[in-house]
Amino acid sequence: MFSGLAVSVPPPAEVGRNTIAVSERFDLAAEANPGNARQLRARFQEWLETLGAPAILVDDLTLAVYEGLANAVEHAHPPDHPHPMMRLQARVDHHQLLITISDHGRWRVPPAERGYRGRGLAMMRCLTTELHLHPTPHGTTVQLRVDLHSSGR
Repeated sequence: MFSGLAVSVPPPAEVGRNTIAVSERFDLAAEANPGNARQLRARFQEWLETLGAPAILVDDLTLAVYEGLANAVEHAHPPDHPHPMMRLQARVDHHQLLITISDHGRWRVPPAERGYRGRGLAMMRCLTTELHLHPTPHGTTVQLRVDLHSSGR
């Protein structure tokens, strides 16, 4: 299962299939590796489905979140880092879904010539209402926001 997992996901609320409960929160941290990124993606997708989010929104946000997690796994930590960690948090606040993906690695500026790669941030921007990137020497935080009323979903 997860290696180095810290969990704080409340039990599913009794919510209608077409509404998203304002008080729901999602918070998972795990060692930054490909297997855990897939597991976090799956748990996030289940959480959105439990909240009754529309299928297209679930698909778009699951993809956006996975891109952020994959970046944390692949780019944040050197290969010899003893315990690389990543964290995925989400909450609904006043018809906004706020998602945060963070790591404790070091930001590396993308190369000028990206080849066939390097489209994750652009994809995340297209799949959400807003994306904010906060790189620091102590880790990177990606904040995604989705306006649940005006997203047309």
